[in-house]
Amino acid sequence: MSKNLERLVSKAKERIKNNNVHEKSYHEFEEEELIGLRKSILKWYDENRRILPWRVHEISKKNQNSQRAYEVWVSEVMLQQTQVATVVSYYKNWMSKWPTIFDLAKANIEDVNKVWAGLGYYARANRLLQSSKLIVEKFNGEFPRDAKSLEKEIPGVGKYTAGAISSIAFGLPAEVVDGNVIRIISRLRGIGGDVKKANVINYFWKLSKDILDTTRPGHFNQALMDIGASICTPKSYSCNQCPIKNYCVAYAEKVANGKLNNLFTKRKRSIDNDDDFLEDIEDCDICIPNKNFFKEYDVSNYPIKVKKDAVKQESYLVMLFEMTDINSSQFLISKRPNKGLLAGLWEFPNILIDNTKFNSKSKSKKKNNEDDIIELDTKVKHKAIETYLKKLNLDFSNVLNQKYLGRTKHIFSHLHHFYYVEYIQLNKIGKSLQKYSDEDYIKAIEKLKKEEFEDENYKKPTKKIKLSKVKNEEKEKLSENNIELRWIQKKEINKSAIPTGMKRAFSLLK
Repeated sequence: MSKNLERLVSKAKERIKNNNVHEKSYHEFEEEELIGLRKSILKWYDENRRILPWRVHEISKKNQNSQRAYEVWVSEVMLQQTQVATVVSYYKNWMSKWPTIFDLAKANIEDVNKVWAGLGYYARANRLLQSSKLIVEKFNGEFPRDAKSLEKEIPGVGKYTAGAISSIAFGLPAEVVDGNVIRIISRLRGIGGDVKKANVINYFWKLSKDILDTTRPGHFNQALMDIGASICTPKSYSCNQCPIKNYCVAYAEKVANGKLNNLFTKRKRSIDNDDDFLEDIEDCDICIPNKNFFKEYDVSNYPIKVKKDAVKQESYLVMLFEMTDINSSQFLISKRPNKGLLAGLWEFPNILIDNTKFNSKSKSKKKNNEDDIIELDTKVKHKAIETYLKKLNLDFSNVLNQKYLGRTKHIFSHLHHFYYVEYIQLNKIGKSLQKYSDEDYIKAIEKLKKEEFEDENYKKPTKKIKLSKVKNEEKEKLSENNIELRWIQKKEINKSAIPTGMKRAFSLLK
C-alpha cells in the first residue's frame, strides 16, 4: 500500500466512524498528490489508449488545426447519449460523405437526417449542419481555439464540448466534465452529492480543473474518458487494474470499511450506535447527509443515485397507409414540424391517444403501468383514418384491407412512446372495381392516371402535395396542421430520415 493510499485510508476511517459526517476539505487534493495522479493517468494512456477513428490524426501526427477540431466536434456531438460502439460506424459514414466542414456546410437537412437516422436526438444533427454554415461564413472554416470562444460563438456547443475541442484539437488547457468524468472524480474524492444540483456540478468543474495536466490537456482529458469507459465503469469496475487507485478515496473507503467492520465484529459493537466516535466538525455542503452510507458500502455507490422523476408516457395510433396497384406499392409518410422533438424528420401518420379515455387490458392497479394495453375506440380509428383519406382525396371506398398489427415501444431519455399500429391498404380505384376483369382493371387505372391531379400525386409519389393543385375546398383541410405528405417505396424506408421508433412500428407489418 502506497503512502498516499495509507493517508486516504486513515481519513476514510474517521469519516466512517463519524457516520459519514465530514468536512468539505475531505474531498480536496494535495499538491503532491496531483503530481502523482497526472503522471499515472498519462502513463496509462500512452500504453492503453483506445484506437478510434476520430483519433487517427492524433496518433499519426500532430494536427492542431480546424480539420482536427471538426473531427473532434462531430465525434463529441455523436457521443452525447450514445455509446462509442454505436458511434464508430456513423462517424465513418459521416466523414466519408462530408470529410471537411466546408462539405458539411453545403449539405441539406434531408441528407444529414438520413445519415443520422438511428442515432436519436436528431436536433444534434441539425445543430451540426447550421453551425457548420456559420463557421464557414463567419470564420472562413476556422474554429475558435479557446473554450470560452467556442462556447460563445458556436450554437449548440456547450462547456464540455468546447473544452474537448479546445484541449484535444488545439492543445489548450481546458477541463471537461461529462458522465465519465463525474463518475471518476466522485470516486477519486468520495463525493456523495446530487449531480443534478448546480453547486455540485460546479464543484466537479473546479476539481476537473485542479487535476488537469496543462502540458498535455487533450491526452489527459481523453485518458479520463478511456478510464471511465474501460476500468472505472458504472458497475463492473476494476480497481485492481486502475492506474489511479492509490489516489482514490472510494477505494480507500472500501479498504477502511473492511478493516473497521472486522474490528467491530470482534468487539461486538455496532457502528450505527457508536456515538463515541462523533466529532464536532462542520458538515460538507456538497454531500447528501446519510449516516447509513457505509452499511452496505461499495465503490459503485459513487456517484450517488438520486431518485428520478417518473418518466412521462404517451400513446399513439400509428397508421401504415399502403397504396397498391398492379405494378407498385408505396407507403404514406408525413413530415414532423421543424421545431420540437424529432424536428424535421419523416414518420408514419399518427395521432396522440388520451390514455384516460380508454380501458386497459392489464389487471395492474399501478398508474401508468407500462404493461397496460389500450383498447382503441373504433370511432377514434375511423376518424383518424378518415382525416388522412380526405387529405389524399380518398374515402373509405378506397380501403381494401385494414387490420391492427400490435403495439411497440420507443424510449427517449425523458419520455416513453407506445405505438399502436394499424395497417390500411388502399387502392386508387376502390373496392367497386375489384370485381372487374384484369383488362377492365388496367383500363380503369390508366384512365385515372390521365387526370391532372391524380397524375401529379400518383405518378410522382415522392413529390410533396402542392396546395395550388388542390381544389379550393380542400386547401384549408390540407394546410390546417401544415402537414407535408409523401409516398415512398418500401425499400426506401430504412434509408429515409425516419425515427427508429417508427421503423420499429413498420416492422410489425410482415
